[in-house]
Amino acid sequence: MAAQKVEAALLEVWRCRREAERVSSLTDELIELINDASALDAVEFHLPQFAHMLIHIANDAPALSALERLVLAACRVSVHMALQFFWLVYANLQEHSPKRKGDIRVFKRCTGLLLGLEQCVVYGYGGGEPEHLRALMR
Repeated sequence: MAAQKVEAALLEVWRCRREAERVSSLTDELIELINDASALDAVEFHLPQFAHMLIHIANDAPALSALERLVLAACRVSVHMALQFFWLVYANLQEHSPKRKGDIRVFKRCTGLLLGLEQCVVYGYGGGEPEHLRALMR
């Protein structure tokens, strides 16, 4: 059941990626499901799609921070997922390196995602934090 919700939410996020409020509400629902093992497995199964959206449609999606919160919250729960996400982002970072004359926007986006992932996993914040804690981190 939870796996179907994750898949349906992923498709809906893609369809309404330019509607910040809708994407934010969908990702909030998914963050609530992350403690369910089957939902976490489904997020992990669809991690390449989430990573693609986070990396390549950064300029097109105003609600990207909500999606990033979801992925970082899942990575905070599962180190295995954090490692998978790291390698997906790192591969894109290498592919779009300025030495290879890649897309500098994608390169910068990947460096930001890797920094956020490190802060989330190593230091324990980021990804679904309450608003008062996010304000302290700025």
